[in-house]
Amino acid sequence: MANTNTSGSSFNLDNATKAWNWQVCSEFIFRNGVGNDTMFQPEPFNLTIRLDYCNTKYHIRPRTHWVSTYFNGYDMRSTLKQFGSNIIFSNGLMDPFSSFGVLEDISKTVVAITTEKGSHCLDFYDPRHDDPKWLNHQRKKEMKIISRWVKESHSSSNSPLVLFIWFSFSLVFTFLI
Repeated sequence: MANTNTSGSSFNLDNATKAWNWQVCSEFIFRNGVGNDTMFQPEPFNLTIRLDYCNTKYHIRPRTHWVSTYFNGYDMRSTLKQFGSNIIFSNGLMDPFSSFGVLEDISKTVVAITTEKGSHCLDFYDPRHDDPKWLNHQRKKEMKIISRWVKESHSSSNSPLVLFIWFSFSLVFTFLI
């Protein structure tokens, strides 16, 4: 979870945007659009436009049903309970995406860390001296869990440990240790 940016600045939003755009083209179609009932200009979701964008930008065609197929449709919980391990679902309830997230532990190694005041990806930003106590506590809790998994992996086998950290339903970081 360390920031590899050596310029001294905080999280690089441009790189985060690039990563998000790649992920919505390579892993899943995020079917969101804007209707007539908001302050924004209407822009309904258009699959053809999304497919054309991904093809032009990355020369790939999105797997439109990958998430629902891979995670057993809408029953992701039972799939993760049976096959998942070493996954942290980090959710801040101030984030509207959190309603799509996993908000309760599924097993001992598929855990949810939920904070009332948190927001989208906040725990992945560089720590700052003025971070609130609850945010520092959340980061420490995540690191404690990850450290335990690493220690258990090293003591039980020589195989690599793969960690998934999924926050607010939107982005998956994968670490191979």
